[in-house]
Amino acid sequence: MSRGIVYVASLAHSGSTLLDLLLGVHPQMVGLGEVSKVLDLDSDGVDENLHMACTCGQRAGECSFWGEFLTELKWLDGNSKKAKYEALIAHFYKQYDNSVQLVDSSKYRQSIATITSIGDVQLRVLHLIKDVRSFCLSHRRSTLPELEIQRLPKLLNSEALSLWLYGHTIKAPSYLFWKWFLRNRSLIRYLDESELSFTSVSYDQLAKDPQHSMGKIFSFLELEPLNSSNLVPAQSKSHIFLGNPMIGDSEKLSAVRYDDRWQQDDDWRLAADIYGAIMDFNQKMVYPQ
Repeated sequence: MSRGIVYVASLAHSGSTLLDLLLGVHPQMVGLGEVSKVLDLDSDGVDENLHMACTCGQRAGECSFWGEFLTELKWLDGNSKKAKYEALIAHFYKQYDNSVQLVDSSKYRQSIATITSIGDVQLRVLHLIKDVRSFCLSHRRSTLPELEIQRLPKLLNSEALSLWLYGHTIKAPSYLFWKWFLRNRSLIRYLDESELSFTSVSYDQLAKDPQHSMGKIFSFLELEPLNSSNLVPAQSKSHIFLGNPMIGDSEKLSAVRYDDRWQQDDDWRLAADIYGAIMDFNQKMVYPQ
């Protein structure tokens, strides 16, 4: 029997962690977060991240899933991403039977190519897409935190200058609108051409009505639906320790809530007025009839 992998493909700041956790609530699914980030760790990187909190409540180095595999990953340092992924799948199915599907929310399509090169794997893809206006605001609000953790370089050692310059270049609404449009359209074309089994998921509809959206997803994955009372991120069996801003946030984990702050914001309005074609695409993909 083929081993099942469900891949969440999306842009950053589109809700992939929430979807991963909700999938992990189902008894036949276990999410592992952004697998690609884990497999990219070298031996030193593994050691540096052993203390990170996992959604199971343990530190990564003590986690019932990641603890043993991270030790193995150190021995695989220098091997190809494919070899590391094969080792991960083997480790996963030592712990779970073939009725359980692995969820990988690495987002980007490079990992899809790696998975499809591995034999005896049934891959299905969930293309998660967020309203472009909300996506724009999320990226703009993330600029200061990204400077603080040095994900973005601080220019001339000036926070104020950096915020101004990024806000008018790679964090400008026009740039973000086009980034969102071109990358989502490219991803859809790639999935179409690859002939993979995939479906698009609206983050906004998922957050507003999780039972309806997750019911459609479970149907696509040929799984039994769950009652709405079970669709709580805190009940997830997923093991996520990298790329998860929800860890430790009891409010976010206690229920699914829609963040509608973008509706009261003005940053995106001019871009939305100018780029009608992008807004038409947004309507089609995020709010399908």
